[in-house]
Amino acid sequence: MGVKNRNSKDQAGFERRAKQLVQKYKGNMAVLEKETKEFGHTVARLNGCYVFSDEEFDDVSVAADAQKGGEPFNVDLSLFKPVTGDMVPERAISRVMSHRIAREFMTLVAGGGGVGKSTYMITAALDIAQGGGKGLGEPIHCTANLDGYKVLYVNLEDGQIMVDRMVRASMDEHGHSRTDNLVAMGRDTFRQALGGRDLNILTQDSDTRIVAVNPHAEQALKDIITGLGIEVLILDPMKNLYHGVPMTNEASNVLYDMFSRICVDCFIAVVCGVHTRKPSGSNRGDQDQHDIKHGTEIVDTARCAISMNKISRTKLQEWGVDPHRNIVKAATTKSNIGPSNVTHYEITLREVLCADGNTEIVGTAKEYKPPQTAGIADIIWEDVRHRLITEWVADFSGSKKPTLKSIVEDALKKHGMPVGGANKISNQMKSEGWITTVNEKRPNSENRTGINRSVVGPNDPHEDDEE
Repeated sequence: MGVKNRNSKDQAGFERRAKQLVQKYKGNMAVLEKETKEFGHTVARLNGCYVFSDEEFDDVSVAADAQKGGEPFNVDLSLFKPVTGDMVPERAISRVMSHRIAREFMTLVAGGGGVGKSTYMITAALDIAQGGGKGLGEPIHCTANLDGYKVLYVNLEDGQIMVDRMVRASMDEHGHSRTDNLVAMGRDTFRQALGGRDLNILTQDSDTRIVAVNPHAEQALKDIITGLGIEVLILDPMKNLYHGVPMTNEASNVLYDMFSRICVDCFIAVVCGVHTRKPSGSNRGDQDQHDIKHGTEIVDTARCAISMNKISRTKLQEWGVDPHRNIVKAATTKSNIGPSNVTHYEITLREVLCADGNTEIVGTAKEYKPPQTAGIADIIWEDVRHRLITEWVADFSGSKKPTLKSIVEDALKKHGMPVGGANKISNQMKSEGWITTVNEKRPNSENRTGINRSVVGPNDPHEDDEE
């Protein structure tokens, strides 16, 4: 084996010292092997680590110290310039879509399975390529001489046929006409474009378990981006780029740092679809950037995180909306691109005609504006006000009718509106001072104590109208 004869005690000591050396210079085994050969020493492989003799140990340590960092740095002190009072930044942020997507920045679209991340991203891809927010309704920042951006959308989970259905459905739904700016690929077509190989971006050393970027994969991505003139790269979902490397915080840090580097090197925007952990226990509220799987490093690296959550049936009922509608809230939970904002989208189903003559049902995303309860209150106020004046209305919904909730529901029904948001509308009227409460005994009641009665409040908007 090339290792000097030693007794078992000495051998154990050599192995322990060698393992210490491997740990100290992990990831540089090729350097160690090269240096020991140049020194004329023998290197042997034993139990997954390199073993050196006593004399070799110190020599190799010195050699590795010299070689670990590669060539010496050529420091240019002239570039370390102090800030001047008249300093002006070269340019502003090159935003692409609202305050969420910009060149030189990486944006995450995060959410649980089935929330509509892919539907959102394919619609965003078409909007950006078109140069107008036809689907999502968000502004696309195009210069005067730029009609949309060149977009590469790669679905790393679905095949090309599925991607084509999604694109066709969104085009039909929103009337996108500028499609030559968009290249939309499924995982099978993308693999063919890479010569029949998967894009194995990450590698892991079998001995040290160190995760690193495959330089060939990084260069292949850069060749695609520069060769096609891509300005926006959308990858969905990112979990399919690990290819056998465990999805740890360390691996995520390496992967997303590479994409952050590509954003700057190639002056493009990168949008990545990521998954969030399943909520457990009592934690059933909206998920944010802190719920992204292995998201500590991911969120630190990304410049914007969009958290997608389905609107609950309870909330839809409060809005007076059919609780079975699939409405999603997309909230900017982290941003270095601009102010945070919240937008809503409805996922609807649309028929797509395929080349084989059959139709398929595909989900599409479109802008949705939640109803304003104040506007609804304006519509029904006259009916509610009349009953507050002419009837004894209990404030508590559990009391004998009529109650404030029941008369609001009646007014909603009269105007053909869902009654699910009655409580919220009642509270809105109270907070605005349209309705107040007084403690009174109900007429013809045997109860000696009074209860809270709802009456017209001091800020009755009807009085303003009369004036």
